[in-house]
Amino acid sequence: MTVTMEHKNGRKSSWDSKMSVSTVSTGTRHYRRSASSILSTDSDIRFTRKKLSSQYRCGCCIITSFLLLLLLAGVAVYIAYTYFFTQIPQEQIYRASFKVIEGDIYSMEMADPSTERFKIRARDYRERLNLLFRRSYIRHGFSGTEILALDGIEGKDLIVHFNVHIDPTYIDVDADDLKELLSKEISLEKSLYFRNLTIDAKSLEVKESDAPIHSTTTQKPTTLKPEPVTKLPDPPRKCSKAQLPYCTKSAHNITTYPTIFGHKSLNDVQNDMITFREIVDAECYNYAYDFVCSLLQPSCKLGVKEDEMVLPCKSFCRDFMQGCGSRLQPRIKSALDCNRFPEFEGVGSCIHRPNFVLSNLTSTTAPIVASKAEDRPNRSLEQIGTSPTQESNNTSSSITTISTIDTNTISTIPLVPLFSIRNDCLREIQSKSASRQCDGVADCEDLSDERLCPYCPNGHVHCGIGRQCIRKSQRCDGKVDCPDGSDERSCLNLAPSVKNLTRNWLVSPHLTRYHSNGFVIFNEKGDIGKLCTENLNRSLSPNKTMLVLQTVAASLCRTLSYKKVSAVHVETDTENGIPYVSMKDPTAAEISFIRGPCNSKQVMKITCDELACGTQATHSSSSSRLNKMAYQGDWPWHAALFKEDVHLCDGTLISPEWVITTTSCFQGQPKAEWTVRLGTVRLSATSPWQQERRVVGMVKSPVEGSTVALIRLEEPLVMSDFVRPICLPKENFGVKESLMYCNTLGWTKNRDQLQRVQVRIGRMDKCENKSISSVNSICTETAYGYDDCNEEEFAGSPLLCIQPNGPKWSLVGVSNWRIACMRTKVDRPRMYDKISSNVDWIEQTINAEDNTR
Repeated sequence: MTVTMEHKNGRKSSWDSKMSVSTVSTGTRHYRRSASSILSTDSDIRFTRKKLSSQYRCGCCIITSFLLLLLLAGVAVYIAYTYFFTQIPQEQIYRASFKVIEGDIYSMEMADPSTERFKIRARDYRERLNLLFRRSYIRHGFSGTEILALDGIEGKDLIVHFNVHIDPTYIDVDADDLKELLSKEISLEKSLYFRNLTIDAKSLEVKESDAPIHSTTTQKPTTLKPEPVTKLPDPPRKCSKAQLPYCTKSAHNITTYPTIFGHKSLNDVQNDMITFREIVDAECYNYAYDFVCSLLQPSCKLGVKEDEMVLPCKSFCRDFMQGCGSRLQPRIKSALDCNRFPEFEGVGSCIHRPNFVLSNLTSTTAPIVASKAEDRPNRSLEQIGTSPTQESNNTSSSITTISTIDTNTISTIPLVPLFSIRNDCLREIQSKSASRQCDGVADCEDLSDERLCPYCPNGHVHCGIGRQCIRKSQRCDGKVDCPDGSDERSCLNLAPSVKNLTRNWLVSPHLTRYHSNGFVIFNEKGDIGKLCTENLNRSLSPNKTMLVLQTVAASLCRTLSYKKVSAVHVETDTENGIPYVSMKDPTAAEISFIRGPCNSKQVMKITCDELACGTQATHSSSSSRLNKMAYQGDWPWHAALFKEDVHLCDGTLISPEWVITTTSCFQGQPKAEWTVRLGTVRLSATSPWQQERRVVGMVKSPVEGSTVALIRLEEPLVMSDFVRPICLPKENFGVKESLMYCNTLGWTKNRDQLQRVQVRIGRMDKCENKSISSVNSICTETAYGYDDCNEEEFAGSPLLCIQPNGPKWSLVGVSNWRIACMRTKVDRPRMYDKISSNVDWIEQTINAEDNTR
């Protein structure tokens, strides 16, 4: 074996050395072979530093330069988009139209986009336009066309409405460029793309999609010299026949102007139709057609001084916006604020989606208008919705006729029922849980899940709570028929008018809303009228008359759970054709009423103030009917908080605009959209008394160790038997161990059913061993010594206790975090933040905000 090493240039470095190893077999030799020690024969190993440097130095420089170039390019693009491009160009949409005067004609079948005739014609014109633009100079930025509508006069000229989509990233064009391009092709004697068609060049219009093509008004030139202008009051709203051809399939045929979009006539609506047709054709919502038509041709109903527009229900609006909201133009979206749409409060209160049904009602058609303006107050709701023939024969029909209010030309209009016979709410309940139908808890807005039951005969009214129905004549007949006694409550009530109560009563005997001021309304065996005061003026002196009125007002306000009387008036009644009652003996200790005429039409009007807190209007006593599973009205102040339609926290109502919860709900979510829901005990249901409001503000407590937060609602809630405020404890309220009857509220494990958990005040050391406490904490434990893991308590859940001095509930504490369940039968720590230490701050915050209004 020989090993030779050569040194170059006298440099003794292993990197500059050349080593060669060679082996020659001279005989038979035995070696202990090892894979790591034996080299292959005739191997040469060379290490050359100079060769490595010279070969790869240039390549490394090139790669480094290329990477630096890419980095600089990325930085340049970032800077350009950040500081120079304020907005990424979006697709431009141009709306255009032209009239075909020869080669094609319009037929009524083309007005419906679902017909085969429309689809064939639309495809033909779309292909013609696409070929034209794809072979023009704008082909690189052209994205496509769509036919919006085919319009015209039956058997005559055809008007084609279409959109042109342009990508501004590749080409810069405007409406004039597109109009010029179309005009050149239309003007050709032998058009390549519009062969066999003659198009009126003067009819061609191209506009930005934000503005309507036609304008119904012309702008008057402004004068240099200003003139005094007297603004005339808007004329009273009137009902009229719906004449929009596009909405002939709508569920109603009476409308009124102006609409919520400002349309003042049928022409205004027609000139803006393309925008709304585009929404319907997008198929973004199953009932988009019905919703759009209920806005363009809103339903109308009889009013006392003027007729009233009937808008879609809030839930209908939200369903529509969830599917189509992203497609709406800003001017349309601003008008469709669903929080300003009405809640469902009974027949005629709003227009629900088409699959909604008001079952078991004696009349399925809503009254619209009377035949003459002066006859309106004298006709009952049933008479207005029924033709004379039907009145005499007393027969039912799915389509009746009513008269328009034009006194010169009285024409009959078929009245289509406002609601169809389908009910997806009931179907959904049956598919999910059959046990929820006919269980005494309302899950549908129209109570159909409880009306269509063996215990509720046809034509009866559900009691609202429990499994019981009554006849209309059993209302205020002196005998309690409903389990909660609702049929004999509020037989004397306050309301703006008799019509206001007759419109909404058919859902249940419960008050859908409290009126703190209004006329004194009586209800006797289902007949509703007003309290007449003309006999007081004949039999009593002015001072005694006022004393009697004050006594009646105080008694009525107290019965309606208001604390005091603000005002008492005697006014002349403007409603006609209603019954009256008078006080039989105004000076008696117990006042009774008798039916009789009221020639002077002098009626009593009262204003009550300060609704009592902490009371359950649906209960005869505070604790006699407290079930574990909550029924409607058990906890009318309990609120569920939703972040973007997901239930995350709970809260408690303390005033019509304010809810108490905890700050932990809003940590790390400063821009989330929150809503509050009250009047329901099942999250997956929609009860007739449910209300939702958007949260517009949150105030944190400044009290040391407290995590309490006040959230403000966008609009005040409507107080009712099912939505009422809780009482706040006194500032020096002391929490005594085991001496108070308290409950907290949670939800079943599937987060659906509200239920109560009875707790008692415990020693702080029990909670301190399991959780972190503060000077503002309250420790509680379950009344039965162990937890029920079938329920969950969310952050913001309340600690509710009976006040020692009366049968009223107070909010004693609020939970800061979600309370978990331990299946080891070990009581979990239940700690709440004291409300008593926050009372002064709460009252100051609410009063300060109210004073700024």
